[in-house]
Amino acid sequence: MKIELSTEAAADILLKDEYANWTRGAALALVEYFESLEEDCGESIDLDRVAIRCEFNEYSSLSEWARDHSCVSLFDTDEEIREYLEERGQLIEFDGGVIVQAF
Repeated sequence: MKIELSTEAAADILLKDEYANWTRGAALALVEYFESLEEDCGESIDLDRVAIRCEFNEYSSLSEWARDHSCVSLFDTDEEIREYLEERGQLIEFDGGVIVQAF
């Protein structure tokens, strides 16, 4: 038995995860990312907020990600950071920040 969630309802579930600290924009971006994956693969995806919290991290910018990972000196531009992240995992950009898949 499965319950189909709207984008808003799924985002609300992510926002209720007290350990994740997602912004509303990030929660919506994550849900839209998973909805796109569902559409591409033709299969439904179970919403597991703990797995999502463990696999993805939100940052206010690409530069913040670089600072948090002590690698600012490796990059001259945001485009270089973007390319680096996209080559190694998933990067989700949204109005207000970025979400990076942990790797």
